[in-house]
Amino acid sequence: MSLGSRLESDRLGAALEVVAVVLVALAAFSWRMLADVGFWDTAVFQAAPPVLGLTHPTGFPTFNLLGWLWTTVLPLGTAAFEMNLLTGVTGALAVGMVYLIARQLAAGRLLAAGVALGCGL
Repeated sequence: MSLGSRLESDRLGAALEVVAVVLVALAAFSWRMLADVGFWDTAVFQAAPPVLGLTHPTGFPTFNLLGWLWTTVLPLGTAAFEMNLLTGVTGALAVGMVYLIARQLAAGRLLAAGVALGCGL
């Protein structure tokens, strides 16, 4: 086996590891996800982004713009469900990033997955 094909195989394996960790986190987030409007701040963050409204004095512009884009491009149901799904997806991606950082810091696969999922869940 040449060095190039082994490196390609290692990259594919690393990508599959990250995808597996992200899917486990997304499954956990989706399992407990609200299907409808929540209370207090949850409702504000579900209702404001689809209409480009303001949430709090700081406004959270990145979240609002990303939420507006998400609800416009992917009409999957109610705005509340779509925003909950967005937070689940972004949370799962953050867990994947923690996994990658832990692997870069020389943690083993299981330790990195445990740390990432422990931080995310």
